[in-house]
Amino acid sequence: MATLPCADDALVRLLNQQGYQPLLSPRTGTEPPEIYLYDNDALRRWGRLSSAVPAGSLPAELNGGELQSIRHQETSRKGASAAGSFLKDALKCIGVDSAPKLDLSFTEGHALSFSFSGVTWRGLDPAEIGAALQKGFDPGAMPPEQVRLGMVHIAYEYAYAEKLMMTVEDRTGGKFQLQALKLDGFIDLGGKAQFEAVSRTTLSFSGKRKAAAAFACKIGQVKRQQGAWRFFAKEVLGQGATGHEAEAEPYLLRKGAVLIVEDGGGPD
Repeated sequence: MATLPCADDALVRLLNQQGYQPLLSPRTGTEPPEIYLYDNDALRRWGRLSSAVPAGSLPAELNGGELQSIRHQETSRKGASAAGSFLKDALKCIGVDSAPKLDLSFTEGHALSFSFSGVTWRGLDPAEIGAALQKGFDPGAMPPEQVRLGMVHIAYEYAYAEKLMMTVEDRTGGKFQLQALKLDGFIDLGGKAQFEAVSRTTLSFSGKRKAAAAFACKIGQVKRQQGAWRFFAKEVLGQGATGHEAEAEPYLLRKGAVLIVEDGGGPD
């Protein structure tokens, strides 16, 4: 499965509204801009954009900063079974690619929510990507038909998270206490991360590597028009009453879903 449908997930909706496509990637040390091929919900990383444009055509430094508007946003309610699956995948976003044991049966009867904290972003302006493409874009060994059909995309900005928070909605009138549970009997992260009860209802998960993990990106489509390569980071919604183009919204590959990234066999 190349996607995790999350149409009712408040965090996914919030990310989509801000132009971010949620991702689950097996790679660490992810930096924009990167090339992806998108076909039938499969998102395959091809390689660095710098390998496909002339040297010096991209800025030497990335822009970046904090994303406070995404921090501490919670998702919709989930049952223990569905939440366990979600947690397993969400942990990949902070660098935990496997966990020997994730048993959330201790939350039965309670609703759960998840949020990312310590969120930052790094990237380039879409105009800078477009300018680099116009100086020359070499598809190399990319499948020609996929290039022709506009399946080539570029992630020009990533959002990174340091921690994943899981909050239990207490339905016992304040009697639920995470600190009183022997959680190591339910959760084993295999030494790749740590977790702690930061309150009576909230667990914090953090990876042991220093770098924050990319969990979402802003992405655009590469097309060849009138003999030139162009970059589209906005989608036009249609035409207004005057016949002019209506206001565009950020380009998204798939709304209401988390895309699972696969390595696509590119140059790096």
